[in-house]
Amino acid sequence: MNGKLTFFQYFEIRRELREKNREYELLRRGHAEARRAVELLQAQLDEQARLLAERGMVLVGGADEDEEVGGESDAKKKAAVNGPTTTNGPSSSLSSEEQDARTRAIVSAETAAILSGLGSGPLDVRIKRLADERDDLQVRRRRKTCHVRKECPLLCEPRPYPGDGVCGATF
Repeated sequence: MNGKLTFFQYFEIRRELREKNREYELLRRGHAEARRAVELLQAQLDEQARLLAERGMVLVGGADEDEEVGGESDAKKKAAVNGPTTTNGPSSSLSSEEQDARTRAIVSAETAAILSGLGSGPLDVRIKRLADERDDLQVRRRRKTCHVRKECPLLCEPRPYPGDGVCGATF
């Protein structure tokens, strides 16, 4: 070619330019909508944090285990962008480790302190540890109660103990 555009080449280039402009506009609008959605989610997270802090509650679980509600974390910002759930509930494409990292609960500061004292791991595992410890303590209490009743029957006055069906001892 001699460096000049033919009539058909000119119109082909213009058509390609219009397509690229159309694609660009769609991407630009999508980006603006996504940015707006992130801003709305961030505002909701800020409002949630404010309300929880007002009521003395703490958000536990997830990747930022020990962080109280008032602080901003990268994990919370990522959750706002990535969206931890779909419209049908938790995303099924997540591995169990990822799902455990996203499991959170709103609890009182006292409960958060108890849960943090149970070590690390997913929230449901720590709660199970606490329940196992409670069950173990109940069994030990029942055994001691029975032992005391056998050792000192005159000092023990049997009375029903709520919830376990075993008589307690009163000294």
